Amino acid sequence: MAIVLSIMTYLQASRFDSIREVRSFDCVVDGEVKSELKAMYPDYSIFQYAEGEALAGSSAYLVRYIGEDYDGGLRYLGGNGTGLSIPYSLYIAEKATYKNVVMLGEGSSGRVVPQNKEYRITVIYATALGYEFDDTMLFLPYSEADSASDFKTAIKGISEEEIQDLRDAGYSVTTWKESESSLYSAFMIENVMMYVVLSLLFVIIAVSSKQSVRLFYRGKRKERFELYILGMERRRVQNIFLMSFAMVTALSILLAAVLIIILLPITEKLTVYAIGIVTELTFPVGGFIAFSLFLILVTLLFTLYERFNDRKIDFLEVIHER
Repeated sequence: MAIVLSIMTYLQASRFDSIREVRSFDCVVDGEVKSELKAMYPDYSIFQYAEGEALAGSSAYLVRYIGEDYDGGLRYLGGNGTGLSIPYSLYIAEKATYKNVVMLGEGSSGRVVPQNKEYRITVIYATALGYEFDDTMLFLPYSEADSASDFKTAIKGISEEEIQDLRDAGYSVTTWKESESSLYSAFMIENVMMYVVLSLLFVIIAVSSKQSVRLFYRGKRKERFELYILGMERRRVQNIFLMSFAMVTALSILLAAVLIIILLPITEKLTVYAIGIVTELTFPVGGFIAFSLFLILVTLLFTLYERFNDRKIDFLEVIHER
């Protein structure tokens, strides 16, 4: 169960990291305010870009106008950034040198009108998000943006507290969670459901634990009552039996932790050979603690329940039973 939690947590975390790296950055501030933000946060990656919509052929794209300082996880497979940048999939499909792009731009009258421009393809790119992002995005130099474009300034690595400070200072801020609210909510629901499904297994474990405690207490009942008759304090005898279950539970939890530490590196190697994914699995501390506390709690409750039942049993009834 801990290994399943580790794999699911890694897949979710790596997905969010890719989104924050490529599509929706940690913090996006409306407007061209790079110089202001750089003075406030000199240690963070801060860059300006602009966005607009376009038609290229029969497909709709989002166009990003970027500069040399753009830190959006682009991997250039060839060329330079002086012209139009297209995804690798589009290059393979068309293998063209030029591309006609229809965009909304400011006309001579100051109105925003569709404009048809032909750009030389100078860059082929790819990102960690793959076709989901690449097949919908084109890139142009920042100098191509005009007043019809939506100008933004991105900050990577900023904390939630600092984002709130920017809001308090009057900046219009959008976080990656807000930009990806639907996807983020879906992942959170998936995470909750994963714990719910795994918790059902612990219902079975709880039933098994109850049966084990009941059988053990009834099997050792005569021994306990003999100790009572010999003069040993009832509470002391009961605590001895309680500690026996506590020791078994603690030992099983410790053994599970050791096995997880041993098996996680093995699982990382197996995932490479089985599904071709390189993973970096970490110990699921939160889930492990939660389920361990559940085991301790149910063991304690069932043991106390059997102790309570002992009080209802007559001494002679136990001594004379076969």
